[in-house]
Amino acid sequence: MRVEINGTITAPSEPKNWRCGSENCDNWIHFSHLDGLHISGSGIISGRGQKWWNMKRNHKPAALRITNSKNVQLSGLRFKDNPRMHVVLDGVKSAYISGLNIEAPSHSPNTDGIHIGESSDIHIEHCNIGTGDDCISIGGGSKYLRIRNITCGPGHGISVGSLGKHGDNDEVDDVEIKHVVFVNTTNGARIKTWQGGKGYARNIRFEHILIQESDNPIIIDQFYCDHEKCVDHSSAVKVSMVRFKDVMGTSKKETAVKIDCSKKVPCEDIVFDNVHLRLSRDKKKASSYCSNAKGKVIGEVIPRVTLK
Repeated sequence: MRVEINGTITAPSEPKNWRCGSENCDNWIHFSHLDGLHISGSGIISGRGQKWWNMKRNHKPAALRITNSKNVQLSGLRFKDNPRMHVVLDGVKSAYISGLNIEAPSHSPNTDGIHIGESSDIHIEHCNIGTGDDCISIGGGSKYLRIRNITCGPGHGISVGSLGKHGDNDEVDDVEIKHVVFVNTTNGARIKTWQGGKGYARNIRFEHILIQESDNPIIIDQFYCDHEKCVDHSSAVKVSMVRFKDVMGTSKKETAVKIDCSKKVPCEDIVFDNVHLRLSRDKKKASSYCSNAKGKVIGEVIPRVTLK
């Protein structure tokens, strides 16, 4: 199936006019169970999300969702101001995504640029993404992802996770994130997992990364808790074999590197290889915080990172 979009697809101006019935309330456009889906063009998908963002309505639609499909190509389109996520891949095997422009203001909640879940063999490159949430988020069940040549900002960075919410078993394996520029993001390279979760996040590589004015340039957080009452748990999603190589730039906050791992399920085989992060203001030096993390440091790493 080939779909070409060269005009503008515009959402209703009022959320009350979104009459979706009892099903399919979560998407503007949804493709499912296809082999060989090609979507391209120079068009715009405009979600007109301004009135949605302040609502507590449960069903806020994603712009484009592709599920249970394989051999997918998506290129050239512009996504703007969607009520929730802009592009969602769920249960997709083999996809090539390129040349997308995704934009929403920094205050827009849950407007991830591209979200990947339960998918494999996904290639994303040459995209400009700036939203109020993750530029790219990687959920459980995802493996063999290649993400390259991305400009991200504003937003929450590129995140593996969150994983393990409500005790879920989530697995992410073999992710390469390369040649990315983060500009004015709250996070840069991030892995986030919930306490009480199960599974693993492993073989994750952030390489050749440039960070400009990020609050948290490098962060692994095994204690992620978002808008919920959280309690301590002994179990956690295992984080291992993570490499940060050739990462440089500036941090708004003094703690430019934060590796906060579980005592019961520590992070292992964490590698810092030629990292140089400095504060964007003041004359203080940037610092790092590492807890319950094992690994090694290669080459010059600033700020100094101590791994057991």
